[in-house]
Amino acid sequence: MSKYRHLLKKWWLCVIFLLVIIGIVSLFWYTQVYTSEWGKGLSREDKEVLEKANKSTNEFNKFAKEANSGIKSFNNDVTIDPQIVINPFTKMGDNITERSDDFIKHYDEYSISIQNILKDDYNNIKKLRDDVVAQQEEIKSIYSNAHNYNRELSTVESKIVENIYQEMHKEQKESLGLKNHEFKKNAEFSDKAIKLMSGVD
Repeated sequence: MSKYRHLLKKWWLCVIFLLVIIGIVSLFWYTQVYTSEWGKGLSREDKEVLEKANKSTNEFNKFAKEANSGIKSFNNDVTIDPQIVINPFTKMGDNITERSDDFIKHYDEYSISIQNILKDDYNNIKKLRDDVVAQQEEIKSIYSNAHNYNRELSTVESKIVENIYQEMHKEQKESLGLKNHEFKKNAEFSDKAIKLMSGVD
């Protein structure tokens, strides 16, 4: 009995033990969730996506600035190397499409039933990628042709270049919303649900 009285007298040990447990759980939770400056809870994966998006945007803006400078230089002198415009546009496009690579790669690895569930997401991503690749080719064709014939861009060609420049900015922002980990989670969740419904382990 004295043994239990001794424990009761040391009730504060229980409180300390409880506080330690709460501290460990809180620390674990904090390492899993990142609270942004807007107060929105972000998972570690979302935080990584945000950091990559910031880095990607800075790179894209650098390439866009180079492309704009190249356009002006070519307008002033059609004899210069057209790569001064083509290369930055290629890098702008690659910056956009690189985020779609994982989506497309993983989609092909899923079963037909999972592909059907994620088909709309996949088609949107594929269209974005195909549009950007076509724009890269269009820029290459326009500037290579103008350089080969030692001529300025026509009004129509200049308008096409301007439109592609603006479209790539929109597509870059759209591509920043691509979260491959969410895409994979949806696939895994759907796969598990199908297996449960069909009774397959």
